[in-house]
Amino acid sequence: MADSKDQALRAKEIAEKKLAENDLIGAKKFALEAQTLFPALEGLVQLTATLDVCIASQSKVDGEKDWHAILRVNSGADEDTVRKQYRKLALLLHPDKNKSAAAEDAFKLISQAWSVLSDKSRRTLEDSQEASQPNNKRAAAPGDANGSSKFSKRSKEPPASATFWTSCDRVNQTCIVSNGGLLLLELKELQVQMW
Repeated sequence: MADSKDQALRAKEIAEKKLAENDLIGAKKFALEAQTLFPALEGLVQLTATLDVCIASQSKVDGEKDWHAILRVNSGADEDTVRKQYRKLALLLHPDKNKSAAAEDAFKLISQAWSVLSDKSRRTLEDSQEASQPNNKRAAAPGDANGSSKFSKRSKEPPASATFWTSCDRVNQTCIVSNGGLLLLELKELQVQMW
């Protein structure tokens, strides 16, 4: 138990170092490793939430940030769902409670997303731009507000574009990488999506 906690602590430290170097995918990899080794490690939930928001902020719709992806809600989510998800993320990402390197930036991003998605006219524009995108099939991100708990269940269907699947039986892990930059990891029964 102590050995796995030490390994998880080391993986978390590497994740924080990679985050400081702006290697978001590398940081997410080590954060997930730490979560697998010792899920109750202090600050790990906040770190992964920060990474999820930072990675989602790189997703664009018509050259604009994908605000739905940042808040980890479906584009058809109602105002109440968006509000609940914003509050949930705000509690995790507030710089007073989250000591991750990019917590302040992630908090600003979700605040901007809330500002756009809570304004009906701006949200209507955002939704119409998103609907005009070809092959726009966004899956809700982990921890989304669709009535799921910490992780949402996903279909095993690969994305519609060119896709690469790989599997490692030793750790019971499946990866899907599409040319759209979507990385979907399944660790045992937990599923995590990175944009």
